[in-house]
Amino acid sequence: MTASSSRPSSRHAARVSALVAIALCALAPIAVSAAGAPSGSTPRGAVGDALRSWIDANGDAGVELEGVYLGEHDGVAAAYRAGGATRRDVGVFAASGGLDAGEAYVSVPWSLVVSAETVGAHRPALGALLTQLRAEYGEDEKSALMLALLHERFASPDDSPWRDYFAALPAPGDDDGFDATARWSPGSLRELQGSEVLEDAIADQARVRAVHKGLTKRVFEAHTSLFPPRAATLAATEWAWSVVHSRASRVPTKGLVIVPLADMINDADEQETEARAMFRRAGEETKKNGGGGDTSNEEARYADDFVVYDEMNDRAAVFAKRDYRAGEEVTEKYGVWSDADTLLSAGYVRGFTGFGATVELGATGGNEENDGEGEVSEGKVSCVAVSLGASSFAGADAEPEPALRRAADALKDHGFEVPWRACLSPAMRGTRDAKRVAKWASIVAENSLGDGKEKDARGDDDDDDAKRRAGGARGAAALLRVLDRRLSLYPTSLEEDEDALRMYREQVERAVAFVRERFSEADGDAGTTTEDDDVADTKRELTVARRAALATALRAREKRALAATRASIAGDAGGDIFIWADGVPPGGGNAAADGKDEL
Repeated sequence: MTASSSRPSSRHAARVSALVAIALCALAPIAVSAAGAPSGSTPRGAVGDALRSWIDANGDAGVELEGVYLGEHDGVAAAYRAGGATRRDVGVFAASGGLDAGEAYVSVPWSLVVSAETVGAHRPALGALLTQLRAEYGEDEKSALMLALLHERFASPDDSPWRDYFAALPAPGDDDGFDATARWSPGSLRELQGSEVLEDAIADQARVRAVHKGLTKRVFEAHTSLFPPRAATLAATEWAWSVVHSRASRVPTKGLVIVPLADMINDADEQETEARAMFRRAGEETKKNGGGGDTSNEEARYADDFVVYDEMNDRAAVFAKRDYRAGEEVTEKYGVWSDADTLLSAGYVRGFTGFGATVELGATGGNEENDGEGEVSEGKVSCVAVSLGASSFAGADAEPEPALRRAADALKDHGFEVPWRACLSPAMRGTRDAKRVAKWASIVAENSLGDGKEKDARGDDDDDDAKRRAGGARGAAALLRVLDRRLSLYPTSLEEDEDALRMYREQVERAVAFVRERFSEADGDAGTTTEDDDVADTKRELTVARRAALATALRAREKRALAATRASIAGDAGGDIFIWADGVPPGGGNAAADGKDEL
């Protein structure tokens, strides 16, 4: 939406508005309003107060919110995204004058960005240690950032420049604040049965423990002055891991950092229209070139224009990508993240607000209960992570072991990892990613045949078109078997998922209402509640129900995407993997064959 033309657009006017806002904020906290709020405002409550303190303390250094304010969402939808009954979903909103495209609405001096570099400069002893670790073990941005967080949050909490900012984040051990799957119980993880996200989540939990064990051996035990016992616990490591995964940004030329205030900007909730979220591919390709797969994998996911480094002013800045009307939430596209990524790293599923399951599963048409907040477009369904191994295509009449080994060797010869992690979606048809999948399927089909069997199906040696058609059909058959097997792994049907989502929504509604009724509002602090056994039990029930709903929504989306991909290959493309990959209709000439040559 375009802001009102009557709003002054000069940077000077924006700065004047910010100064006025600071004065107004001293009078009373501002909540979300349809008409917007003064620039620089923060919400009432513990989180808003902490952010207000950090902004005020560093305003002279250059911390600015221009043309925007921090506000809160409320209701059940916010509970799904914020992760708790007592925590509000904070976001960034266009201030009462609106926000113009190209305006820097968040600005933080680089010295106040949380990174290994900035913390190391502030703490020379820690900086020397990080330099030593880098020389001994190589570059590891994530671990270095975690160590910086651990030192500032636990070892030197009183004199840290980020003390008030840390106070706005969920506390260590706060199961209500971080909803990434690394914090899920075994019971909640079981809700992901059938999805490959379950394996990823279990691996993440094991990875956190392994990281803590490694840090203990290499860092904590040898440097107790920098990392006292309170900074060296598993709970502290889990906190740092959760903060990095849910709040870090990759800034071009600067690397992985945490930019206070910018981390309050919510996801634009835009899924990829193509299957570019093949989040393992970049890591695999780096691995083939001798690098580490995990780091590149994460690099590929972050948007490179979300937060930028303004070299002239030595600051981190976020610029508005379009005009925003007053009161409209300002969002950013986090990067190439699939639904699996957002659930694993940040504990939410894009677009899922707990509304009616019919809407959530992608049906078209109106739904008054949804009120425009649910997902109604099937075209927005996210891609689905699928491990494509030499044996994953094998059905009831599985090929003999020599054939499987032959297929695996052929895949490796063509540069594929075995197993290869792909992300499938009906929307990927006609893309380079689809051609990669078609290449995989054609190699598998070509090399998994027994000695000479089905030779006639391959066509005569001098009939290239017949061989192409036969190869396309065999490749499609191989991939369809993968999809059928994948769909058979889910323990529930879509209808059962719909019923479960309605039940979980009701549970979350009741839990949120109960806990918020028990809030102590005497001091106007929405972040304070009277904790008793009933409240604690209800919060635990809310956590379980919310996570079950997120897992169910993810499973349902995956089933829908896999079924639609199957229909696209078998129906729309006539069962020819090359025609499907090139996005041409059956009988559309030699484009499919040309596409095969490009792979």
